[in-house]
Amino acid sequence: MRKSGAHKADGAASIERSLAAIEAMNGKVGAFNIVLPREEITRPNVGKGPLAGLPIGVKDIIDVAGLPTGAGSLTRKGAAPAERDAFCVARLKAAGAVVVGKTNTVEYALGGWGTNYAVGTPRNPWDMKIESAGMPASTGKSEMKMSLNGFWLTEKVTASFGGMPFEGQSVTGYDPIKSKYVSTWIDSMSPSMMVMEGTFDAKTKTLTMVGDGVDMMGQKCKTRNLTIHKDANTVVFEMYQTGGDGKENKVMTITYTRHGAAPAK
Repeated sequence: MRKSGAHKADGAASIERSLAAIEAMNGKVGAFNIVLPREEITRPNVGKGPLAGLPIGVKDIIDVAGLPTGAGSLTRKGAAPAERDAFCVARLKAAGAVVVGKTNTVEYALGGWGTNYAVGTPRNPWDMKIESAGMPASTGKSEMKMSLNGFWLTEKVTASFGGMPFEGQSVTGYDPIKSKYVSTWIDSMSPSMMVMEGTFDAKTKTLTMVGDGVDMMGQKCKTRNLTIHKDANTVVFEMYQTGGDGKENKVMTITYTRHGAAPAK
């Protein structure tokens, strides 16, 4: 068992790392709507309890003493600070956890899709490494979010491709009538829309989508895309195309890394 002094030091370091990450990322992702000042966070006795020094964010539908509960709604704008902690917060604090702030929520937590048009939607940025046949590697940014009652995953891509600025957008969701995933893709390099459908293999965490597309020369081709979920922070996208000769070739690999996270080894 660690001595309390060491435990307290570890907790203080964890809190500082969390605050540094919030300061670096929150302006881009908007996950926290309230972040406590350092002097208020470090007042508790960090070295006590099984969760000693564990920094936590509390969803903004749960009361934290001294902080307003906004519930992700304009109807709660100007709400008075809570007089006491909710039961779950009180238990966490008693175990040594340290509240560093409050996190965004859909309005009154009525939905699991994450969008909030009233007070803002947290963003989900990814860094992209793009490798395409016959072209130098390039980089880009992707922003994904669930939209329209959580039925559709929308993606907006901003990148460079072949030394030129590139933008693209996709919409992907599950169609219960077809019992398949369906998707569309449009971009700034082609006036054609790619429409695809496919299935997800839970064992390999791979989404396989097939459809008709257009190759780099503007010719029609069969396209097969694989989206492989390596871990919580890494996704690999592979595109294969079959031209008039009937041969399938891999034409692109995109490695997505959640912004601020280390790539998978």
